[in-house]
Amino acid sequence: MEKQPTVVFTSGDVVAVLQLQSTLQGRGWNLVTALNSAEAHRLLLDESVDLLLVDRSVELHNVLELAAAAKARSDLPVIFVSDTRSGSAVVRVLGGGTDDVIAAPITIEALADRIEAQLRMRRREPAHDPGISGTVARSGLVELDLVREIASIGSRTAQLSSAEARLLHLFLQNAGRVLTPAYIGQMAGPGDFPGGYEDVHRGVLELQRRLESLAEDAKFFVVVNGAGYIFTGGAYDSRSRSESHRQAGPRWPA
Repeated sequence: MEKQPTVVFTSGDVVAVLQLQSTLQGRGWNLVTALNSAEAHRLLLDESVDLLLVDRSVELHNVLELAAAAKARSDLPVIFVSDTRSGSAVVRVLGGGTDDVIAAPITIEALADRIEAQLRMRRREPAHDPGISGTVARSGLVELDLVREIASIGSRTAQLSSAEARLLHLFLQNAGRVLTPAYIGQMAGPGDFPGGYEDVHRGVLELQRRLESLAEDAKFFVVVNGAGYIFTGGAYDSRSRSESHRQAGPRWPA
């Protein structure tokens, strides 16, 4: 019988715990709650834990410490649900070992989907049909079939053009790093961006649009003014708080 995934949730929000517990149990998963960082560190010693979920009540320095502890323990996936809109804070958390940063509020089902994507990647399960052959590149929520030029997030896929596939592959190889338009133009295929910077910018925006169509509330690029673009792997919420509240379904945290 297949082992049920166990998620450690660090939160002091009782309502959030109950909502998430009901959803995860419906998917056949276990949820173990840590009321503070110290308790989360203790729970991470348990080899049965499959993922760490940290909510916005935890201070940023504690998030970084928990992420480091999780990575020291067989590269355990870490998701941080935050109320920050700071690109620099997101990059810092991602650089500290967190796999996914999601800005609150988010629907419980969407959060469960993000957890499932991280669990799938930890098991090294393909996001599309198991029978597909070919090399796959991945970072964060995104996988790219290099042979068929198909991007996938979970079970959702998008057929890319050759230029889009080359651009995505470049970002997947350099996730978390600032790529300048000049570097992108240099590394891209001949004729991909004949118009220079403006074509690169349009290409990144179009690729972002294609990826965002595959994942609710996810943003895949942080623009660093005067420098270039950082690929986050989908670990950043793109929507404003007011827009998020207009979406259907229970949200956490409110």
